[in-house]
Amino acid sequence: MTASPAPAPAPGGRGRPLRVAVFASGSGGNLRAVMRLAFWRPELVQVVVIVTDRPDCGAVSISERAKIPVISSDFRAECGRASDCRTQFEQLAYAQRAEAFHDRIEDRLAQFEHAAGPVDLVVLSYGRWIHGLLLERFAGRMINQHPGDLTLLDGERNRILVGNDPVLAALRLGIPRVRTSTFLVDAGEDAGPIICQGPALGAAGIEAERSSADRLEQILKRESDWPSVICAVTLIAEGAVSVDQGRRLEDGSHGISVCGVPMSFGGLKLMVGLDHPDPRMRQISETVHESIESCSKNGRLIDL
Repeated sequence: MTASPAPAPAPGGRGRPLRVAVFASGSGGNLRAVMRLAFWRPELVQVVVIVTDRPDCGAVSISERAKIPVISSDFRAECGRASDCRTQFEQLAYAQRAEAFHDRIEDRLAQFEHAAGPVDLVVLSYGRWIHGLLLERFAGRMINQHPGDLTLLDGERNRILVGNDPVLAALRLGIPRVRTSTFLVDAGEDAGPIICQGPALGAAGIEAERSSADRLEQILKRESDWPSVICAVTLIAEGAVSVDQGRRLEDGSHGISVCGVPMSFGGLKLMVGLDHPDPRMRQISETVHESIESCSKNGRLIDL
């Protein structure tokens, strides 16, 4: 009887797949993107738990069908809504409830890890600001997708398209292109080091109205969000990303290196040529593009 060959060790030096927790609040598009990557490359990535602040959201149904454990709490029921806070006292109390909510999530996630094994990376597809113990414990290990080009700066070198509605803000400012930025989360407002950016979409001539912004954002999810999150998770799982603590970029954020090659502001930009002079960059770029192509067809995520 011939013995089967031993499986190849996982990239990144762990000897096992990158164990990912996805925080989700909506329909689950980015969750599906990471799950599809895990399906295509199980030796590289594993989605081990879903965390949601909305028990009735579409991401929960996806998780249940895939038999992925879910940590679920109802943020609005426990914390209320920021828009209902009229006074400074009410706003402070809301912020304290929100931080306590996420501290409880951190405790439940720690219990999950104790029983089921560690979480290496948190991927946010999430509608809440995170502060407190959860942010502290996953410092440098939590990423977010933001539907805005975070390399655009004002005269004081602050990022322009931060906050909850960057697509509409870009249209109102007459910015001709929009793209998704994926970054390491820190305590600032969309302020962390940018790992990569998805392909840019033309926005010139689109009216700066709510309906137009919503339509453009839906296209952006497909064309820029999903490739960007697949790129970032692939790079991290491959052990290819490092933060250059001694290098500051235009807005004061730390620089990112990929395979030891310092990236310019914005990190690795997708859908560019693979003719980088550094062979390490050519190889990882090819790996990223293979991941994206395997997870999608005709611009849509392949169903599992």
